Amino acid sequence: MKIIPVFLPYAGCKRRCVFCDQISATGVKRIPTLEELDSLVREYEKTGKGYELAFYGGTFTGLPEDKQKEYLKWAQKWINEGVVESIRISTRPDEIDEEKLLFLKDNCVKIVEIGVQSFFDDVLEASKREYTAEDALKACHLVKKMGLVLGVHLMIGLPKDSRAKDIVSALKCVEVRSDLVRIHPALVFKGAELFRMMEKGLYTPMDLEEALDITSDMVIILEGH
Repeated sequence: MKIIPVFLPYAGCKRRCVFCDQISATGVKRIPTLEELDSLVREYEKTGKGYELAFYGGTFTGLPEDKQKEYLKWAQKWINEGVVESIRISTRPDEIDEEKLLFLKDNCVKIVEIGVQSFFDDVLEASKREYTAEDALKACHLVKKMGLVLGVHLMIGLPKDSRAKDIVSALKCVEVRSDLVRIHPALVFKGAELFRMMEKGLYTPMDLEEALDITSDMVIILEGH
């Protein structure tokens, strides 16, 4: 499925994780207006139709419900015009419950991507995620129970992470029957706390070869199930 990415930097986020610098990561310095998003979709429309519209860069379900509805109503307009086929939102394990998922289903959302990052408590704590691995598992199971497509976002190379933990996290995605998985190596942006940790010698990022090696092993596991 071709994706139209809509970046809403920090929208709905109530805390800042050590690795996060959405402005540097995406180049989007502010939340775009609906008119600007219309222009974005029209550019994609020039090359075809049948896109998935994906809201990234924030915690969608952390937004006030009326703001969520505003974005989803806008997205539904493009579904009605035949340009977009489905909607994806990204969120956190601790911003999901049955009521929120029902709201998403009622507003044409098909895919819920959970930014799990790791299924290990020490990695989550060191990254200031402020939820547990058990919270992440419960959120994944709930998305499946509600009949939505489950996406899991994992990040390798975080503080206290290891190859063995990354492999187990991939296996956990299999366990929860994730429909799709995105894997990113932890990148160090100057505006993120991870950069300051690196400067103080408290964190060492993985190199490109190691990141590719671990990611390829995880992909083999995921594609084999």
